[in-house]
Amino acid sequence: MLVARLAEMWSHHEIRYPPACLASSIPDAINRDVARTLGTALIRPRGWCLGAPVERAKYMLSMPWLLLVAAIDSLEVAMSLELLNTVASLATVAIVSATAIAAVIQLRHLRVSNQISAVLSIGERFRSTAYVDAYQLLGSKLESVLEDASFRAYEIAHARNLPLPDIDPAQLEVRRATVLIGNMYEELGLLVKNGTIDRRLFVYQYALHIIEQWNRLKRYIAFVREAGGSNMVWEMFEYLVVLTLDFIRDHPATYPDGVRRLEIHNPWPVPALPAIS
Repeated sequence: MLVARLAEMWSHHEIRYPPACLASSIPDAINRDVARTLGTALIRPRGWCLGAPVERAKYMLSMPWLLLVAAIDSLEVAMSLELLNTVASLATVAIVSATAIAAVIQLRHLRVSNQISAVLSIGERFRSTAYVDAYQLLGSKLESVLEDASFRAYEIAHARNLPLPDIDPAQLEVRRATVLIGNMYEELGLLVKNGTIDRRLFVYQYALHIIEQWNRLKRYIAFVREAGGSNMVWEMFEYLVVLTLDFIRDHPATYPDGVRRLEIHNPWPVPALPAIS
């Protein structure tokens, strides 16, 4: 840029001394370029211009302009490089920020997708034939089976790794149903505890099932824990019940606030609810 500016100044007669004077007063690398640009091959050693005194005076008067042009050119180059570095840095920051935001959004979508898959899978387990059969068997047989001393002896032997006595096959079927239900809620409690399933969503959806099955199994669980000397039996099931009870206490009505209710009417007579003592 400096060479081009000097050539422009020369062509417009802003510098009025011979090319030889110009060529002999600036650094060698620029010296050659100036001579080529101005169309002259006359390059003399550095120092004073060897022309007449008048030309020497013109040369001296022209030096401030040369220095000014050189300073402006250097400043432009420095500002251009600094601006380029700033733009490059800002572009890098923008790209990195956009990538991070996209990654966060993608992870959020992936988590929601996993939640949906987990909820659908749990729904299938509740509707499975094995769960429905076990649910019905516990509702009709577990209480009577627990009253049988031979069944309790079997549970004590099982909890203490002793030889198992023989029991009625029907009672063994009740025990299998009990283990299936208990293990299922234990697994669900573990998933909720580790955040695999959203706690609020799961408890809201299955609160009644959780409380119902715990009330059916709590006597059995208490007996097995005491027989084995450990409270670790189905503790994640217990954890799930505590979360559910706290949720019901804090949210006695789950219907959204501010949303109107529909009026429905029962056409059949219903006995009054018993008084709560």
